[in-house]
Amino acid sequence: MTPIKGMCFDEETKLLSEKGWVGIDDLNLGDKIFTVNKETLKTELKEVDFIYRGKSEKPMIEMKGKGFNSLTTHDHRWFVQNRSSKK
Repeated sequence: MTPIKGMCFDEETKLLSEKGWVGIDDLNLGDKIFTVNKETLKTELKEVDFIYRGKSEKPMIEMKGKGFNSLTTHDHRWFVQNRSSKK
């Protein structure tokens, strides 16, 4: 992940690491966080190779739902599942 003008989520977002949930201020280069592999769609640990600790220059969009709350930029990618096909 190498953002050009800031992160795609806010600085209060927690990431799941092998140490548990951590904020961006507690994250270090070389730490491993859980991500989704875009080819296999499987969750895997990936080493952090870049950290941006500034404010995003992009406007943020808030989404809320049952058991879900996010604040991300409009171009943040999401994996979703179709309720009918389960794909």
